[in-house]
Order: sequence, then C-alpha cells, then structure tokens
Amino acid sequence: NSTIFVCEGPFDAIKAHQLGLTNTVCTLGGSISDNQCRLLGELGRRIVLVMDKDDSGVRITENNTAKLIGKYGFWVDYTVAPGLAKDFGDATDLSNLEIYNPYQLKAINRDLTYLTRS
Repeated sequence: NSTIFVCEGPFDAIKAHQLGLTNTVCTLGGSISDNQCRLLGELGRRIVLVMDKDDSGVRITENNTAKLIGKYGFWVDYTVAPGLAKDFGDATDLSNLEIYNPYQLKAINRDLTYLTRS
C-alpha cells in the first residue's frame, strides 16, 4: 500500500499496528525532518497525517503539510482518532477512519480545527 499514516508518538504507531493499521509510522515528536521526508518517499507518495486533537496537533499538522506538499510534493490527507480518543494511542478501533484532504476541508469551508471536534 503506498499510503502511509504518520502520527506523532511511538505509542500511537504501536497501537495502530495492534489495531491492524500496519502502514503507520511516527515522527518521534511533532515536526517531520527532511531526512524523515526522504524516508517517507521510499515508502509511498500519499501521506495521511494523524493529527492529535489539540491546538498543538493542529499547528504541527499545518507545518508538516507545508513541508510535505511545498518542498517534497507529497499528496497529504488528514485523519484523527475516532470518537473521544485524543490520538491513536487512546483509540480502540481504527477500522472506520474518516480521511480528509485539504480540498475537501476547503469545500466545506473548514480548517484543521474542525477535525479536532469530530
């Protein structure tokens, strides 16, 4: 699968793997480095940024989107942990993730903050 889910922490990635989403990696923090971008490019071209449901998660996702699209030409989509879970580490089921792209959000006149409320 050329789609890679990118979350912030190792426990998020481990939980995603346990729940069957095995094409998940983590940044070991928030910002994606240039070297990590190159490694992601070896795995696929479609990146789904898994955003934590807080202000910091929105800010980190906005910064990573600018880098991934502007500098490296990745296709970027977004998702959040379903239900009340703050992140993938708190999730109990990832089988029905909703994935949004920037154009969908723009079409419904929403920004990334909208996803933190879902």
